[in-house]
Amino acid sequence: MLPTLANAADLAQWANRLDAQGLLPKLIRRLMLATAGDITRIGVRSEEGIRYPGFDGIVEAGKGNVFSVD
Repeated sequence: MLPTLANAADLAQWANRLDAQGLLPKLIRRLMLATAGDITRIGVRSEEGIRYPGFDGIVEAGKGNVFSVD
C-alpha cells in the first residue's frame, strides 16, 4: 500500500489544529534523526515544553548536512 502524501491544503489545515503546536517539534526531531548522521546529542521540546522560553531544540552531530550545519 502506498503512503498518503500531504499537500499544501492538508498542511494548512493541520497547522490550524491546537495539537499541531506541540506535534511539530516531534516531527522536526524525527526528521533530524532520519537525515543527520553521527548525532551525539538531540533535545527538542514538544507538547507542554513549547511553553517555555529559550531554544526550541538543540542538535549536536559529528557531521552536518543540508538541514543542519557543521
